[in-house]
Amino acid sequence: QDEEKIKSLACYVARSSNKDFILMLRGKYNIHSALDIIETWIRISGYSYTHNIENLDYSNRAHTFVIHHDMGRRWSLYLAELYKNLFEDFEVGNTQFELTDTTLVFRVVVSVEDEDYSRRNNEVTSEERYRAGSVSDA
Repeated sequence: QDEEKIKSLACYVARSSNKDFILMLRGKYNIHSALDIIETWIRISGYSYTHNIENLDYSNRAHTFVIHHDMGRRWSLYLAELYKNLFEDFEVGNTQFELTDTTLVFRVVVSVEDEDYSRRNNEVTSEERYRAGSVSDA
């Protein structure tokens, strides 16, 4: 019962505000702007995390996030459901989630073509803004 309420809340938040939030902060609503927002939010939240990018083949990359939050299983479940719903918007079917009381791990496979298109259109990632010393990531 409790887990279903958490999942329902995450679904509601994802459906009602994710798109507006990403569009407001990045000006584009695609899988790459979404991953960028996720990484920015993790960093601003102060959680320790890793984000690994693996080239799978000529057309796909796997993004793996390991987020250590130390806030309990309910928080892991909430974030997992929030991100699952977000990735469904982009019809990203190849996602995997693992969660514990202190950590959320997720892996999502995205098309390199979409990323290259974003680059050609001068989209800047959170990592690039961070390295450039920009304080206003959000």
